[in-house]
Amino acid sequence: YFEKNRAARLACDRPNDECTKIIVNAMKALKFNFGTYDPAEFTGEQLSFSSTPSGLLLANGIHIEGIHFFNDEKFGLVVNKIVEHSTGKAPRIIRETFRTKSTPFVKAQCPKYRPYCADCEQTVQTDAKKYFLSVPKQYQLYLLGLFDFHQGNSCQEPSNTSDISLPMALIHTVWTFRQRYPQLNLLNNVDLGALLVDSCSSGRQAVEVVSRSENDCLRISAPASNVTLVPGSVFGFASAMGANQHNAMKSLFIDNEAPAPLIGVDAHRNALTNEFSAYPSTQSQAVAVLRFLNAMEWDFVTVVLSDRDAESVNSYAEFEAAAADYGICVAQVVKVHYGTAPSIEPITNATVVFATARDTAAYFGALRRSRGVHVLVGDAHDWHVFETSDRRNFAGTVSIQPKDVLYGDFRQWLEIATPKTFPERWFWRYVEEQFKCALTPESTRTYGGKLCSGDELVDVSKLGRLTKSGYLSRGVERFLFAMDAVYKRMCPEQTGICDQFFASGRREIIEILKTTLIEDDFDIMNLRPGDDGKVDYYKIGNWSSETGLRFSETYRFYDASGKAIPAIKSTCRPPLCKCNLDADFFTKPLQAAGSFMAREKNLRNFEPFEPEAESALEQLVSGEWRNQPWNYVFLVLITLLLIVAIAVLILVSVKLYLRVVKGNQSLGICLLLGVIMLYATAYLFVFDASETLCRCRLFFHSLSYTICFGVMIAKATQLRNAETLGFAN
Repeated sequence: YFEKNRAARLACDRPNDECTKIIVNAMKALKFNFGTYDPAEFTGEQLSFSSTPSGLLLANGIHIEGIHFFNDEKFGLVVNKIVEHSTGKAPRIIRETFRTKSTPFVKAQCPKYRPYCADCEQTVQTDAKKYFLSVPKQYQLYLLGLFDFHQGNSCQEPSNTSDISLPMALIHTVWTFRQRYPQLNLLNNVDLGALLVDSCSSGRQAVEVVSRSENDCLRISAPASNVTLVPGSVFGFASAMGANQHNAMKSLFIDNEAPAPLIGVDAHRNALTNEFSAYPSTQSQAVAVLRFLNAMEWDFVTVVLSDRDAESVNSYAEFEAAAADYGICVAQVVKVHYGTAPSIEPITNATVVFATARDTAAYFGALRRSRGVHVLVGDAHDWHVFETSDRRNFAGTVSIQPKDVLYGDFRQWLEIATPKTFPERWFWRYVEEQFKCALTPESTRTYGGKLCSGDELVDVSKLGRLTKSGYLSRGVERFLFAMDAVYKRMCPEQTGICDQFFASGRREIIEILKTTLIEDDFDIMNLRPGDDGKVDYYKIGNWSSETGLRFSETYRFYDASGKAIPAIKSTCRPPLCKCNLDADFFTKPLQAAGSFMAREKNLRNFEPFEPEAESALEQLVSGEWRNQPWNYVFLVLITLLLIVAIAVLILVSVKLYLRVVKGNQSLGICLLLGVIMLYATAYLFVFDASETLCRCRLFFHSLSYTICFGVMIAKATQLRNAETLGFAN
C-alpha cells in the first residue's frame, strides 16, 4: 500500500495520528488472498480486517480446526475433525462425541490453590500503597512480610521505628537463596514470590492482613500483570514490625491452629505459638549480662528502661528475675519513653540500659557526659544514630549484642542500591520521603515538582549495626531450607508443586522448624578510642551457652579527661539501694540461701557515702529504730517476758536445791533455757541491722528453736516408751 501511495509514505515519516488513521483504513480495505508462495495451510484462504464499535481491529478469514487423534483396535490411528472455527463467525462443532469405547474417560481437574482455578468466595482488591509484590508476576507460593513502613491514621507518615534494611534483607535472602547454595539444588522448579505489606505500625491492621490472606482471594495491583493470591498459597509469614505490633499478631499463630509459620526477630518467644526466630532468647541475653556484671564485680546497678517498648520490658523482666540469684542489686529504675528522658541523677556508677536507640540517645543527651559505666543491651547499641554529641563523652561504655551474622554481600548491596538498580515501589517511596523528591508522576505535586535523579543512596551508617537484619535473613533461610526438605519428600520428581505439598506442606514445615536449635551467642564490645583516635566499638569478649564468658581483651574505662583508668568499683548511695530479700525460707530454702549470700556479697561491696557508727553502743543510741514508736512497745514486752522466764528458771533451781522437786529435771530446764534464748533474740530484730547483727539473727534464732523442739521430741519419746512398757497411768 505504501509503495503505491506516495502521500501515505510522506504522512508516515514519523508516528502521528494521521499516519495511524491511514494504516487503519488501509487494513480495513485489505482483501488478501493467499497464493502459491504462501504457506500451504493457507492456500485458498482470504485475510481481511474489520473494526468493532470500540475501535478494536479483528482479523477475519483465519480458519481453525480441532483434530482428535486416537488408536483404534481395528483401524489403527484414526483422525477426526471435531470442531472448526473461522474468525468473525461462531465456532461450529463437527462431532460432539469423539470418545470411543476403548478410550478412557478423562476428567479435567485443577488444584484449588492455583490462582487460575481457585474457588474464591470473596475477592479483595488490595491497596497499591500497602501491598508490594517484588518482581511482579504470578507465583505458585508466597512469603508474606509485614513491615512498619508508615504510621498514623492515614498511614502516610514515615514510621519512627522503620528500618529499611529489614525488608531489603528479606528480598535479598529470597533472591540469592539458590545462588548461595548451588550445589544443593534447592526448591527446583518452585516459583516463590515475596509479598511485602505495610502494617502502618498497627497491630490491628497486621492481624487483618494475615486473616485476609487465609480467607479471601487478594488481587494485587502490579504493573502490566494481574496477580491473584489465593488462600493457602502463603507458606510463611515474616514479621519485622515493632515489638508492640508483633505481640498483637502472635495470637493468630497458636500451636496446632496456625495457618503457617511466623518468622521474626523477636527474642521473647512463647512455646505455645508457631513463631520461629534465629535471634537469641531474652533468657540467654539476661545470663550474658549478669555474668559480665559478676566478672566486673558491679553488684549495684541502675536500670534505664523504655517502659512503653515491649521488647525492652521483656528483656528487663528476664534480667530482674535472675538478678538476685547472681548477686546483682537493682538499686534504681529510670523510665524513658518516646525520646524523653527525665533529669534524674543515677544513684550508682554502673547503669544497664534496656531501651530503644532513640530513648537511649535522649538519656545520654540529658547526661551530657558519662557518670560511671553504661552497659547497653539490644537496640540501645545504636544510640549514636540519634545523638549528635561527641562519643568521647561516653567512652568506656559496654554493649552486649547477639553475634553478628550479617552476610557481607548484603551490606555491599545495601551501600550501592539506588532507585535505578532496585526498582521496588516501597523502596522508591522510602527514597522520596528521605530526599524529599519525586520518582513517580503522582509524587511530583507532593514534593513541589522536585525530581529525584535516581542515583540516591541509602545512608547505611545511619542504620546502625544491622543486627536484626542479619537474624531476619537467617530465620528466612531456615524457613526456606525446611520448605525444600518437605518439597523433596512430598514431591520426589521435583517437576513442580504437587497437590500433597499444597495440602499439608505448611504443617510439615512447622514441625521441622520446631526442631531447629537457636544459637545463643553474644559479643561484648567496648566503646573506646582506637589507634587512629576514633571512638568506636571494639570486641573484648564473648558469651555463649556452650563456652561461657571469655575475654579476648581487657576492659577499659576512661575518665572525663579521656585517660584510661583501671576498672571502676560498683558503688551506691544509701538508703535507696537496699535490695529486698524476696526469697521464702520455708518454701524455697536453697534458693533463699543463695539470695541471702548474694545480698551478703552486696553488703561487703557496699560503699556508703556517710561514715559508719564507731561502736555498737553509738549505733543503738542513734539508730533509725528510734523513729518507730512501736519498737518501744516491743522492747517493753520482750523485757517483761524475759524477766518472767528467768524468774521461773530461778524458782525451779531453788526448789531443786531445797529438794521440793525431786527427779531428773534436765530436759525441762533445757526447754526453759531455749525459751529464754528465743525472748533474747527478739532484741536483735528491733535494732538496726548490721552485718554482725544479721548473722546473730540467723544463728541464735535457729539455735533457740533447735533446743526447744529437741527437748519436746525427747519428752515425747520418753512418754511413748513408758506406754510401751506398760506404765500408761
